[in-house]
Amino acid sequence: LGYLAAAARAAAHGAGGDWDTLRVVVLCGMFTVEEVAGAPNPTAFIAELEDDVWAGCAELGPLERVRALPSDPDPCVVARFVAAGDAARCVERMQGRVFNGRAVRAAHWDGNRRRALPEGVDEERAARLGGGPGSAR
Repeated sequence: LGYLAAAARAAAHGAGGDWDTLRVVVLCGMFTVEEVAGAPNPTAFIAELEDDVWAGCAELGPLERVRALPSDPDPCVVARFVAAGDAARCVERMQGRVFNGRAVRAAHWDGNRRRALPEGVDEERAARLGGGPGSAR
């Protein structure tokens, strides 16, 4: 979906259901399970990756949450934006972008429950990195 199509679709749907799929972006190909397992501190590796994705995505609009999913069959990072239009811009910007020598595959969330994010805002990350709800771009 392009930015205008996503914004129009979001306006028609309101909160919940399909609206959430438009605010959530799935970024695959950014890391591998082997990279996580081979890291001296896998927890720190994931936290740094999430911080990097938060910082990059926050340039496009306020975020609520970012989470890496190394146990997913296709390891990915999932980001939930406050606004669907910002998520659409993220998909457009990140699709095919090279990260760590690999092409990123970016798409809106398909509703797969394995990739669902907890409700609410990651207040700690928003306070530390900026770019949370209420932040100016």
